Amino acid sequence: GMAGLRRALLEDEVLDVEALWDAMDDFKQAMILASRDKYALHEAIASSKIGVILYKCLKMKDRSRKYFANAIQLALSLQPVDVSQEEWYKEASLCEQEIQRAAVQEEAKQEHLRRGKYMDRLKPEFDVLDAKKAQGFEVFVSFLLNNYPPPRAMPTSEEKQSSKKRLLFAIRAYHPDKVPDGSDDESKCKFYLYEHIAKLLNDIYEQSEKGATLDATSTEDEGKEGKSDKEEEKEKDEGMFV
Repeated sequence: GMAGLRRALLEDEVLDVEALWDAMDDFKQAMILASRDKYALHEAIASSKIGVILYKCLKMKDRSRKYFANAIQLALSLQPVDVSQEEWYKEASLCEQEIQRAAVQEEAKQEHLRRGKYMDRLKPEFDVLDAKKAQGFEVFVSFLLNNYPPPRAMPTSEEKQSSKKRLLFAIRAYHPDKVPDGSDDESKCKFYLYEHIAKLLNDIYEQSEKGATLDATSTEDEGKEGKSDKEEEKEKDEGMFV
């Protein structure tokens, strides 16, 4: 197998595909014999070499992954023997990392394309939401309640809830995770809409933490009612925010 691989890669200016397939057949046979005789090291090396042929030479990265994964798993099974500095292991690990990075980048690219489609569609609503938020918290939250009512009823200013508590309730109510999972357009639009609303609400919260005053009338006992500021901070730390 190694001789065939060197011949396919080095001896000809043009890649010898037939020689590569022959080398891969030899490595597969070596894997079978090594597995039968319980020579995990030899099986791991052969599996790594097959992965390299598929990934680097034949550009079949999806097929190569199972061979790289098998080689790495077999290498781990050899512990306490350490093969991490062996060339075949380093090559298998490096190739697997490259494939994983490429997969993450491709997914990010596809998500950007999917997201862009919905961002364009929702831009008019985003502009209205941005304008309402600029008019103050009470105007903004009233607009949300009238146009995008949350699943749970939100306390109104007439219920003597402090603005801070209503803001925290709104951040929970409009968290994008509240949107039921779904691949249809309506679910996706609602998810990105809630995501934008949550971003605006979090911005209001951050500004209030820096000293900005919410425009609703707070009760004199704001610090005494319901949850304390420490409890509110605990809720924030537990992941309510986007």
